[in-house]
Amino acid sequence: MEYGIIATLSTALFVAGYIIWNTSRKLEEAQDLVDEVSLEQVDTIMRLKKTFNNLKEIDAKGGFEADDEIGQTFSAIKDEIEKLEGIYGGYDD
Repeated sequence: MEYGIIATLSTALFVAGYIIWNTSRKLEEAQDLVDEVSLEQVDTIMRLKKTFNNLKEIDAKGGFEADDEIGQTFSAIKDEIEKLEGIYGGYDD
């Protein structure tokens, strides 16, 4: 009778250990993925910040007039960048 209880407890302990090990492994993989995505987000935000600043610098020179085709294209690009800036913020450091 005791042998049956010991065998059952041993099996339950083994199964619980496997479950814990497997869950821990999956959690580490998920954390690695989260870290990778976070780094990509930081990179994207830094690129957007650089684009915002470059566009502001280009616009500050006043080289594009809105009455010609290039000026209209520039204004459209500027509007889209400002929409992104509204979403991601100005990131003035």
